[in-house]
Amino acid sequence: MSKQINQSRYKTIYQRQENPPWDNSYVPGILATRNEAPSTSIPCTLTPAKLGGRFVHLLSKNERNAALLGLYSPDVFGLQEQRMLSPEPCLHPLNTLSVANPFKQIHLDGVIQIAENLNCLDLLPKILLKTKSGESLTAVFPWFGDLLWGIKKDEKLFCVNWSIKDKIEDFFLDRSKKYSPISTPSNDLLARHQIESEFYLQGAIPTYNIAGDQIDKEVVGNLRRIFLHHRRPIGLPPEKINEVKRAFQTAMKIGLPASDVIGNFFIRKLYSVEDLKNIFYQAIWQRELLVDLFSPVLLNTPLKIMERDVLDVYSAWFKELP
Repeated sequence: MSKQINQSRYKTIYQRQENPPWDNSYVPGILATRNEAPSTSIPCTLTPAKLGGRFVHLLSKNERNAALLGLYSPDVFGLQEQRMLSPEPCLHPLNTLSVANPFKQIHLDGVIQIAENLNCLDLLPKILLKTKSGESLTAVFPWFGDLLWGIKKDEKLFCVNWSIKDKIEDFFLDRSKKYSPISTPSNDLLARHQIESEFYLQGAIPTYNIAGDQIDKEVVGNLRRIFLHHRRPIGLPPEKINEVKRAFQTAMKIGLPASDVIGNFFIRKLYSVEDLKNIFYQAIWQRELLVDLFSPVLLNTPLKIMERDVLDVYSAWFKELP
């Protein structure tokens, strides 16, 4: 039996994931650690300010890139990564929010019921559990989704579910036979994605299949660079920060590089280079400095005004069900 499928892991998953919260106490079902991440994964963590600086656990570069895109959206208020797809009936994911909302009374059929409806129960992974009395009990070991986003738009709350792969064909082609030159459509893989989609549709939650190569490489590179600075402390009062932001906005309008602004303030011994860099990148992350993220955002090249908004280009992935 795989080290990932055993009674101890089963118990840990349910302790973490039974009706999980949206605050910074959230713990994913799979951590990005050597002990828990799949051996073929490339795990990493992010610590976003909007999630209280908690560790976000991601299992691939593509998950990380997609997570950065989601975190960049001001409409996103929460993320539940590596969330358990409950085998048994459960409450709507938004039911744990403290605000009054209509989701507290919504129940979802579990994965077992959905798989039975689709006539593919044998696809679910099983585990033999030992009870305290010594009896054996067969249970379904949980599957996990990738990124479940909590979104608030125009005062309305909803979720979207992102399923992440390297390439779009990976959602329906069987690549498990690593020595085969030909990948063929897999009924099991298609059923797995259908079960996940049906599970969330009960709560009016759409599932979007997202391939890493669908996200522009320049956008990914810029978001990674900007994110590194997005929560660093700035040792200046708000009025001074706003003064520097206005200088960056002026530089962008006339086609000057950010380094000119930084050099100007630094030569006059007003602010540190580190503070100036952090203000620059944080203004972009907070969408106060609307630069073109489809071109390299570098300190020493002229700033380009945004022509295409990243959130418009990828808006279909943030939409609720009609």
